[in-house]
Amino acid sequence: MPLIECVPNFSEGRDLTVVAAIRDAIAAATGASVLDWSADAWHHRSVITFVAPDDRIVDAAFAGIVAARERIDIREHRGVHPRIGAADVIPFIPLDGATIADCVALARTLGERVGRELEIPVYLYGEAAVVAGRVLLSDVRRGQLEGLRETIGVDPARAPDFGPARVHPTFGAIAIGARPLLVAFNCFLGDARNLSGAREIARAVRESSGGLRGVRALALEVDGQAQLSMNLVDLASTPVHVAYERVRREALARGLTITRSELIGLIPEDAVDDAAAHALRLPPGLGSRVLERLVRAVGTASVPLAAAVPMHPTVDHEALERLLDATARALALCADPGNTAPARRAPADSDPGRGASAETEPRRSAGTQPQPVRSGPGYAHALPAQLATLAQAAIALADSMGQGEAAARLREAMRAGQNS
Repeated sequence: MPLIECVPNFSEGRDLTVVAAIRDAIAAATGASVLDWSADAWHHRSVITFVAPDDRIVDAAFAGIVAARERIDIREHRGVHPRIGAADVIPFIPLDGATIADCVALARTLGERVGRELEIPVYLYGEAAVVAGRVLLSDVRRGQLEGLRETIGVDPARAPDFGPARVHPTFGAIAIGARPLLVAFNCFLGDARNLSGAREIARAVRESSGGLRGVRALALEVDGQAQLSMNLVDLASTPVHVAYERVRREALARGLTITRSELIGLIPEDAVDDAAAHALRLPPGLGSRVLERLVRAVGTASVPLAAAVPMHPTVDHEALERLLDATARALALCADPGNTAPARRAPADSDPGRGASAETEPRRSAGTQPQPVRSGPGYAHALPAQLATLAQAAIALADSMGQGEAAARLREAMRAGQNS
């Protein structure tokens, strides 16, 4: 059965008994499992992450909204984070076996129910939006609750998708939507006196002002510190480590440093792998080298551990060895122009498309023998530019794949070719 994640944000971060009551109401719904929750007094906001099958998730989210309506009076809310209601935003995210279309349907089902049964104005956002100007959550929350209260019954553009065209007196309004996975990632930039610099960095990194793709950024004062609050909504285009590095460089240019960072909610394990691999300069595929994951895989799949540990998850090692061998032989010919022995040919049954590209191994017509590297001006006394480029690429490839001895041999052959 398709599994859905829901990450509701509630406008309460100081009274933990209220947050716990909302969390428990969600957890009590049939099929729901709460994975994480957090509360922040300065933001005056809490975030609860739970999962449930697609036929149970709406009931669990509705239970959380009801609990918030019973316990939160939005008229008393004062916090630094933008909001329009007691349960401010309810996103549905597809997990195993689910699609974004499933989440769109769930968001609209929940929205209709909340508007009808609780008489709360509902705005659909993200992939579930039915009004073009409501795709971005920031557009839905523009003016916050105070601005919405003045315009909801007057401006047709502010009419809700479901529910009455008036703000609920104690709850406010709610945004319900569907979206892919995102990472809520914050960087702290020292004392609150650095807030102006944090605002400049927010403008530099957010997509809407020409920064990084899929980055939403806002500068806030949190607990006497300048905080850059980010939502990374397109991890394929801008992974966490890329966003962090850009913030670090922007901060350095302004005489600031990142003092610490934090996650709000959960993060996909691939994002953690990518960040760790970047920090350690490791090749792709770190996840296949993590002991506990492989042990769990053995326990669930009952397969030998050795079968679960590839040499490298995506590399044809035979093709890699052929490429490194051919490059070494070409370099050797440059160092010794009299040696015109052709490079070793690949086996006749090998796949010409595996492990090589058109740029590195051009396809030969049938019966054509590989041509030796010839001596003469430009060859005996200097390494050809194209071969030098190929050699450097092969060295980098060998290093990245843990082929240290092969990389060393290539470096030595390259030096010999340059010195001949």
